[in-house]
Amino acid sequence: MSSSASLPSASSTPPPEVTMLPSDGDRTGTVIAASVVFWFLGAVAVSLRFYARAKIVRVLGAEDWTMLGSLFFATGVSVVQIIMTTVGWGTHVWTIPSDNFIAIQKLTLSLILVYQISLVFTKMSILFLYLRILTYHHARWAVYALMAVVIIYNLWGIISELTVCTPLEKLFQMEEYDACHPVSFTWASVALHIATDFLIFFLPIPVFFRLKMPAREKITVVILFSLGFFACVISILRAVWVTQQARSQDVTWDFVPISVWNVVEVNMVIFCACGMTYKPLIAKFWPRWFTPPEKSGDVSPSDNGQ
Repeated sequence: MSSSASLPSASSTPPPEVTMLPSDGDRTGTVIAASVVFWFLGAVAVSLRFYARAKIVRVLGAEDWTMLGSLFFATGVSVVQIIMTTVGWGTHVWTIPSDNFIAIQKLTLSLILVYQISLVFTKMSILFLYLRILTYHHARWAVYALMAVVIIYNLWGIISELTVCTPLEKLFQMEEYDACHPVSFTWASVALHIATDFLIFFLPIPVFFRLKMPAREKITVVILFSLGFFACVISILRAVWVTQQARSQDVTWDFVPISVWNVVEVNMVIFCACGMTYKPLIAKFWPRWFTPPEKSGDVSPSDNGQ
C-alpha cells in the first residue's frame, strides 16, 4: 500500500458501474480477525524461539533481540489496521464521512512505516543468525554486504515515505499535488524488498550442502532454512495484490485483501525466520530424530549456538 495513493472524495452513492449486494458493505471483521490471528502466530513463533535460545541453548544474541523488535513493530501493524477500521477502513469509500479521510491517510502512513521497519528487523535478525553460524570468510562478507544493502535501501524508503509530499501536510489534503513522489518510488521499494528476500534465502544454501553431518540432521537444517522461500512467495503475492488494486477508486474496500497480506507477511516472515532456530527445540522433544553427536566429529550449526 502506498501512502501516496489518493483517496477519492466521499459520496452518498456508489459510482454507476458498481452494483452493491445487500450484504456487501462491511469488511472490518476480516481486517480485525486477520490482524489478531496472524499476530498471535507471530507472537507464538517468537516465544518458541526465546524458549529454545534462552532455556535450551542458553545463548541470546543480536539475532534474537532484533527478532523481538520485529514482533514489536508487527504488533504495530495489527494495532494500526484495527484502528483504521474505526474510521471506515473495510467499508466502501462513498459511505465514509469526508472528515475521516485525513485520519485514514495518516494511519496509512503510520502503517507503511511500522510494516517496513518490522521487515527490516526480521531481515537483520536472519543476517545476524547467518553471522553466528557461517564461518566461511566469503560468506560472512556477503552477509555484511547484504546488511548494508538492507539498511541503506530501507532508510531511503522510510525517508521517501516521510517526504512523499513537500510539505508532508499536502499528503493529507484530498487533492492532487505536484510535489509528491511518483508511484515509481513505491514500486522501486517493493522490487528491492523482494530482491533482498531472495538474496537472503539463497545466501546460505551453498554452505549447507558443504556441511558434514548425518543426512537426517542435514535435511532438518535445510528444511528449517528453506522456510525463507515461503517468505519470498508471500512478498510476491502481496506485491501482486497491490499491483491489481493500485488504480482502485474504492481503496478502503478493495485494499482489504492487502491489509490481510500485510499481517500475513510481517508475521509469517517472523514465523519462518524463527523456524531457523528451532533445531534445539526439535532435538529436545524428538531426540531420536538426530544422530547422536558422538557418532560424528563434524561441526553442525547447533555447535555455533543455533
